[in-house]
Amino acid sequence: MNQCARSILILILAALAAGLYGAIHDQISYTISPEYFTHIKFKQFAWLHVDFGTRFNVGLIGFVATCWFGAICGILVAYRLRNIEARHLLIRFACFRLSLVLATSALIAFGMSFYSYTQEAATLMAHWQRTAEHYMINDALPFAIVAQMHRMSYVGGVIGMLWLLLPVKASG
Repeated sequence: MNQCARSILILILAALAAGLYGAIHDQISYTISPEYFTHIKFKQFAWLHVDFGTRFNVGLIGFVATCWFGAICGILVAYRLRNIEARHLLIRFACFRLSLVLATSALIAFGMSFYSYTQEAATLMAHWQRTAEHYMINDALPFAIVAQMHRMSYVGGVIGMLWLLLPVKASG
């Protein structure tokens, strides 16, 4: 497989992995705060609506909303692995690096949200109260948790991208 084809394959796989992460993330988010979706996300992604049920639409929104981030990660992975010729090493390194990004994003997103909820719920509410009022949210605390979780997921993803910048030793 030539360099261009490998790079495209890595980019596609990274986008799919990020999309799957987004779909799962949004299913969890919807379970915590349906209002985050009914008041914001369903309107934001109205063009994406299909008639396969609410949960399907939630997953689809999460998938589409994160694919672009996976594509960026895929470009970085493909660039970092450009000198590796052995297919098994390429696959191993690509999967490992992308897994690190996803795990870092998930740990930061869920960890910070859980911490904010258990230790600083008043601070969390103070930060998101105006947004909740603007969108006429009835159950503000779950909304704030999900909003924080979404924000921290991007922060975690950016921090996780640092794993992609580490050099790769192409031996073995």
